[in-house]
Amino acid sequence: MGEGFGRPAGNRPRIGEYGPHPGNLPAGNGCALPPEIRRFALERDLAAIATVQQDLIPVRIPGVRVDLYIEAHPIYEMFGAVFGVEEVGFSKPQSRMAFQASTLETPLPQANLSTARFYEQQCADLMESRRSRSGLSGRVRQLLIRHGGSADQTRIAADLDVSVRTLRRRLAEEGTTFRELSLETVGMLAEELLIAGLTVEQAADRLGYASVSAFASAFRTWKGQSPGHFGRSHRGRHTVRS
Repeated sequence: MGEGFGRPAGNRPRIGEYGPHPGNLPAGNGCALPPEIRRFALERDLAAIATVQQDLIPVRIPGVRVDLYIEAHPIYEMFGAVFGVEEVGFSKPQSRMAFQASTLETPLPQANLSTARFYEQQCADLMESRRSRSGLSGRVRQLLIRHGGSADQTRIAADLDVSVRTLRRRLAEEGTTFRELSLETVGMLAEELLIAGLTVEQAADRLGYASVSAFASAFRTWKGQSPGHFGRSHRGRHTVRS
């Protein structure tokens, strides 16, 4: 569902662009779809969003707002009830949906904790094989991997049950800093995502970058080449160890 179910940024409502790919709208100005099927695509995808959400979490997650590019019509009044919003906006430049970022923390009833831990450990093993870290540095990097590389010092310190000041001091004793570990982890995660076959746009979105250009600039700093060139050169080269 695009950014609406991406990385949370605090407990505020986030607007998510609706469409098959984050940032690409199947309806509205500049859309590549023929006008005669845009309405159908909108209705189909909204129905799919509602169905998938019910399959994942069998309780209705209320939305904050739904905006549609189409003009108002009585048949679309049902969207308010389907997505749990009091009002649906019509004739908008883009079709968007907004949910509270806190809904991202809703547990998945069918989730398997053992399976999740197994794959988290595989990721940690793969990252460790790329560059060895031990002691507190290794623990910090494992936690950063678990959080997708985006957690701040306060979150990691809380996970380790130490103060931020203690975390900084102990990392300094190991000859590193939280910033260095964070940049290192995000850089390696970016490499692995591109090697696994994700596009530059998908990797940027997965790692929480606000734009592809920002991700590309950071990646050039890490690797001295564009993420697109790196992905084409290395795709499929490594596999996760069992």
